[in-house]
Amino acid sequence: MNSMVSIPNGRVALAEPVFDMSEVETSAFPIEELGVLAAPAQAIVEHVQVPAGLAGMSLLTAAALVAQAHVDVEIDGRRFPCSLFGMSIAESGDRKSQTDAVAMRAHRQWEEWANGEWKRTVELEKLLCDIWESQVKRIKGRGGDPFLVQDELERLGPKPKLTPEPTLTVSSPTFEGLIQAYRTGISYKGLFSDEGGAFFGGYAMRQETMKATIAGLSSLWDGSPIRKTNAAEGQAFALWGRRLSAHLMLQPVIATEIMGDPLLTGQGFLPRFLITWPKSMKGERLYRGSDPTQDVRLTGYWELMRELLTRPVKAGEEGALELRTLKLDAEARRVWIDAYNEIETELGAHRELSEIAASGAKSAELAARVAAVLAFVENPASDEIHARHVCGGVAVVKHSLMTLQAIRNRARADAEMMEVEKLRVWLAERTAGRPHGVITKTEIAWYYRPKTSGRVLSERLNVLSAKGWLRVVAAGAEYEGKHVRQAWAFQS
Repeated sequence: MNSMVSIPNGRVALAEPVFDMSEVETSAFPIEELGVLAAPAQAIVEHVQVPAGLAGMSLLTAAALVAQAHVDVEIDGRRFPCSLFGMSIAESGDRKSQTDAVAMRAHRQWEEWANGEWKRTVELEKLLCDIWESQVKRIKGRGGDPFLVQDELERLGPKPKLTPEPTLTVSSPTFEGLIQAYRTGISYKGLFSDEGGAFFGGYAMRQETMKATIAGLSSLWDGSPIRKTNAAEGQAFALWGRRLSAHLMLQPVIATEIMGDPLLTGQGFLPRFLITWPKSMKGERLYRGSDPTQDVRLTGYWELMRELLTRPVKAGEEGALELRTLKLDAEARRVWIDAYNEIETELGAHRELSEIAASGAKSAELAARVAAVLAFVENPASDEIHARHVCGGVAVVKHSLMTLQAIRNRARADAEMMEVEKLRVWLAERTAGRPHGVITKTEIAWYYRPKTSGRVLSERLNVLSAKGWLRVVAAGAEYEGKHVRQAWAFQS
């Protein structure tokens, strides 16, 4: 995309960007490894015309949103939620919203239906609560023998409970708001947004609230209880057995800023995410008169999600989910251990994953979580995870790690390209008003700041020359009364 750069003396240069943040080079998302989700993922790729990464991550996190309400995964006696946090990075216009709409169609329909049913039910429940409270007030108001009062209150029974509000997804909540939603609503939720920048740019992620927010969300990912002291109510409380999955779709400029935030990475928040940054398909999406609602791959997926969403969810008196555990069978365990050891080896100093060790350290657990999700949606009644599910989990995790590695390599390259861009802007200003925009290397070396080595300066000048910003002046040029062989004409 072209941009206009203002230059002194009224000159304006039409600038071809020195570098492009639209994508990173990485492996294709392994949708073929997603088991029963593979066919609907491919259908989304074909109908919506989006990259496999966008389709695959959308379906995987949508499935996790449902699975987390029913099962955990257990390895060597350690129990983990099967909740997943996913992040998809794509430019504006890459059809993030359309992909989300297809992947979450059944979830949105269930949520709308369930909320309608809840509103009808809760009105009667609130009336019963009002009656109960008036009865308690009447009994206590009569006074008399306290033992008789207590006996009458016991016969009245406990206060009727309100049916939890069935809000399944939120897009940009504060953590306080999320806690309240867990207190009054169902115990499993999804943080899903096709404009994830609204979450990272919202109140929850301001400087004064970010630390508490990422600590709370990380605890939910871990399956830890939410502990809170409510100053307004003068009491402390804990919410056990809550689950949260997430899928945040971000534009590259926001994702890059987030990846560079030391708090988000250092506190272990971003390492909990599966990440994909697929190549854009802009320019390739010629019109297709296809209707996704008529594709059996998608109608079957929506029917599966509806069936899983309407399954009874077991929860205790205080809303804590009562979850089955899925365990790896013998072959699946061997596959998982091999993957664990392979990744762990690469985390060592100067090895392939050493620079993203925080993410690598969570990879084996993430692979097990993905495997549990794939196993559950394939057969909700089974308590076993098979080797094919683990292979799928490992493939997704390796894709995420490769993406993170590519982002890190890109960030390193972009840091250098940013210096090239600074040099380009300086050259534009320095040569403004000169005939043909001629400048010598001697002048650049003498006046350009920050100072750098001759080799680095030559490399940056060569980049600008290759991109068409500088044209070599073969005859050289005069500088301060002396002839200088190395000279360029800045192209405005």
